[in-house]
Amino acid sequence: MISQFTWPNFRSGSDKDACKVIIDEYKFTNDVKYGKTKIFIRTPQTLFALERARNQLLPGIVTLIQKTWRGYVVRQQYKRMKALMTMIKVYRRKKIRQYINELEFKFRRAKSMKDFGKSILWPAPPLSMRSVTKILRNVYNRWRAQQILSRIPKHDWPQMKLKITAASILMNKRYDFGLKRKWEGNYLSSPSENLHYTVFNDSVNNLKNSKHFNTVLFSCFVTKFNKFNKVSNFFYCL
Repeated sequence: MISQFTWPNFRSGSDKDACKVIIDEYKFTNDVKYGKTKIFIRTPQTLFALERARNQLLPGIVTLIQKTWRGYVVRQQYKRMKALMTMIKVYRRKKIRQYINELEFKFRRAKSMKDFGKSILWPAPPLSMRSVTKILRNVYNRWRAQQILSRIPKHDWPQMKLKITAASILMNKRYDFGLKRKWEGNYLSSPSENLHYTVFNDSVNNLKNSKHFNTVLFSCFVTKFNKFNKVSNFFYCL
């Protein structure tokens, strides 16, 4: 190890040749004799010099061995961690695939159901799919709303929006607020609601010309009771 030509491996000959290279490099050629399997050193100073050279190199070699071993350990840890991450990814993909397949199986007949799958219980999502499940539920709710609206003529959609708004305000507060009947809006212009509908229509047309508005949104008869239970009849126009 004390010669760059013999460390870590000597490939230019036998062990005897390697010893000669070391001795010649440190200029101890005249102080040694070579046998068949041994080397004979005449003075102890030569041996001490070789030992000092060896001891000076030991810390560096120990550091190199430690560095190599630690690098090997870290590389093995990295490989195990990488393999573990691959296993986790495969497992997550498997759970996601199972969840999607289960959803597809449960909702495959939702379009032919009366409630379009509202009564179907959603399976418990895996941890990695919880945020995505909220998006899937929103997509499903939009699809279900579209399926419900497809059965309603488009000219009735504004009326449907009004009924939904009224239901959200009056639900559990009033038993019947005309949800099942058709909402006309301008009731005073209808012969079935107002016997003098022609007078009302003429008055509205005159107001349209003078006040410059386009549509009557709502009109009806109103019965007012004061604190003395006196009744007064009015009509309301918006």
